[in-house]
Amino acid sequence: MEVNIGLDFLAAEQEAEEALKPIPPFDYTFQVEGIEPKLSGLTSKTPGRPYLNWTLSIINSPEYSGKKLFYSTPLPYHNPSSGKLETSGINFLVDMCKALGRPWQGGTFQTELYIGAVGNARVGQRVGQNGRPQNQVDSVF
Repeated sequence: MEVNIGLDFLAAEQEAEEALKPIPPFDYTFQVEGIEPKLSGLTSKTPGRPYLNWTLSIINSPEYSGKKLFYSTPLPYHNPSSGKLETSGINFLVDMCKALGRPWQGGTFQTELYIGAVGNARVGQRVGQNGRPQNQVDSVF
């Protein structure tokens, strides 16, 4: 089967390099583009623990608007080994909801209510597993 990619390998490689190039550390305004529920992997400290993976898009920078950032918020879960409700890491979700000006009501969380919401993030850099620098969201506010 032949697949038309629309560009040659060198052009694709340049596009990929540009997309993966980290932005400078700074405080950026973002808009929530998506929230995906996930489960931590088997090699995690807490295998099977639910979390939300947030896709954020920078909106206040002429040079970096549209750049994607990712942020994870662990959710409470019933630890099978202790039988107790584990809430460690809930501060990440609390901080995100405060940054968006939308605390949740009751004991449920409606992800669709946060799509399009705007907040601020302090963005830093770290060395990724591939040895390359990449962005990380240090905090939201």
